[in-house]
Amino acid sequence: MTLRYRFSKLISSQGTSTSPKKAQSDYQELNLGIWRVLLAKKTRYGLQDLQWETISANLPLMRRALSDVYIVSPSLFVFTILVHLWYGVEDSLSLYFSNRLLFFIEKRIVEGTGDGQSATDLYWATISRIACSVLSGLVRWASQGHKETYSALVKQQFEGRLFMAKLTRDLPTSQRNTSISNANSDSVCDCLEQAVDLAKSMVSFLLHLRLIMHIVGSGLQDGGPVFLVVCILPLISRNLLRDTLWSKAYVAQAVNKFYIRKSALAKVVENDLKTEVMAGGAGGYLVNEYKKAQDGLEGTPDTRPEMLFGLQRQAISSIFLKLCSDGPMLYFAFLALVSPSKLSVVKLAVLEQTSISLRYTFSSLVWAADTWPTVISRMQTLYTALDIANEMKDGETPYPRPGLEESVGMSLELRNVSFSYPSTKSERAALTNVSFTVKPGQLVIIVGANGSGKSTVIKLLSRYYDMTSGSILVDGLPIEEYRMEELRKGIAILTQEHQLFPLSVEENLGLGSSEEAMKDKEMLWESTRLAGAEGIVKNFSKGLDTVLEPVSTGYLSYSGQGNKGLEDIFKDMERSASVSGGERQRLVAARTFMRLLTSPVKLVTVDEPSSALDPEGEYQLFAKLREARKGRTMIFVTHRFAHLTKYADLVV
Repeated sequence: MTLRYRFSKLISSQGTSTSPKKAQSDYQELNLGIWRVLLAKKTRYGLQDLQWETISANLPLMRRALSDVYIVSPSLFVFTILVHLWYGVEDSLSLYFSNRLLFFIEKRIVEGTGDGQSATDLYWATISRIACSVLSGLVRWASQGHKETYSALVKQQFEGRLFMAKLTRDLPTSQRNTSISNANSDSVCDCLEQAVDLAKSMVSFLLHLRLIMHIVGSGLQDGGPVFLVVCILPLISRNLLRDTLWSKAYVAQAVNKFYIRKSALAKVVENDLKTEVMAGGAGGYLVNEYKKAQDGLEGTPDTRPEMLFGLQRQAISSIFLKLCSDGPMLYFAFLALVSPSKLSVVKLAVLEQTSISLRYTFSSLVWAADTWPTVISRMQTLYTALDIANEMKDGETPYPRPGLEESVGMSLELRNVSFSYPSTKSERAALTNVSFTVKPGQLVIIVGANGSGKSTVIKLLSRYYDMTSGSILVDGLPIEEYRMEELRKGIAILTQEHQLFPLSVEENLGLGSSEEAMKDKEMLWESTRLAGAEGIVKNFSKGLDTVLEPVSTGYLSYSGQGNKGLEDIFKDMERSASVSGGERQRLVAARTFMRLLTSPVKLVTVDEPSSALDPEGEYQLFAKLREARKGRTMIFVTHRFAHLTKYADLVV
């Protein structure tokens, strides 16, 4: 395989498309390895991001973030700002005192011990350098742990706000705004820290420039301006000639069909699908297909496009940048040839050290500018998640409304109800002109084929969504007029979609009931008995205190792998309690019984909750639900409804 061919696989068909339509586009299309990249042509990058329009557009957001962070702990906020400002001055100050010390050391060596002034100068230079180091150490000691503490306080503050925002978000809003799930509570702290780092880098860079001007003015005389240009040239040229994707506006997608095929096949052998593969004896076929995908790639790199993009640099640019980086040393060599009296070993060391430090400081400044749009964007995502309003409007009428507090059941009336799920790709409506009436206390069975909208009716009655057209009356009033939280407290729902929470069994059963009821052990055990889950809970080593699916928080270090003792301890950490599908459904049913026993429920909806139970188990569950009905309105959605029809008041 030739070098030309390998490079063509690496970066192929770069540049804009020859299509007239593409030529008029605002995007440049690139193919980098397996990636297709659409790059905004007007992208600004590097220090150009620090234009006033960009800063001013984000000032209101920054002011809000500063205010939110300040009120968490005003004293820690001020302390953090002062520490970062000191860090901006520290490097230049340390470098200044180090250079003075080196100059006076050289002077003392050259002039000998007879010069008392040189000894005094060296003494004070040494004291100054020591004092600077002591001050730096004190600042770092004083700030030790404070940054982590303050960051944790800010993070916890925003975690709480984000938790509340997600908890109160209605389903349509969540489904239309899936990007808010990417909101990160760290983003505000990260953004403000980046802003402080940007200011710190700017201060440090300016101080380094001033220091170089001071050194060259006192050491190189006429050659000083040239040296200053030589120091700054590689910094400017690197920023102007560099071409990276990191801070540009673009979208990337892996489009290589062999890579996509290989990735799909890799997922097939994951644990959740492995049993299907084993049962079907498909191993040989998968191996052959995987090999075909690998052969099709033929060495095409799947490295991130940001890395591949940088490989486009021309040879002349690389050579020029390298020579610019060596500029200060090459200038020293030139001076040594034409005017050696201007140089000394100490001057060379000081100037080289200062130019390297300047280069590092400038790189930090450019990096802070490059990442500025990204951190701002992440913070905007967080505040968008906090501020977004629910699409569904809450009502003002309490439930039950005055005069109906003593009513046991709930009356329902659907009038020509139609509904389509938001953000669905299907053009078919889930419900079309559905009408029926349910009187208080009736037992209703809803039947129909899969996809006929049975479960959708239950979701509309719980007001998870608002109907597209038509109306639903609850106890004679439109459902939209009720306060949603109070309405839902009057409804107990049991479906096959219910999940167990990563909490204790006690909380899994009691969520939705009052806090007092959750502490009533007798009531909790009664709910498990009614659901047929009593034996399941008793088999757990911690009973009601068992956490079924604990949050994973432990990890084993790389060096600990192979240590049998540590591996055994790690395996025992937060081990999940194993429950079958039927046991899971019984535990979820116990939650519903707990609500029936402790809450003023007026409507019970049961939507295929027994798919993992055998017919006898399902019969017993439904029998217990009927017994717990006690005048409540009850709606069953099930395929196996024969044994319920004799108890039904209405079949829809």
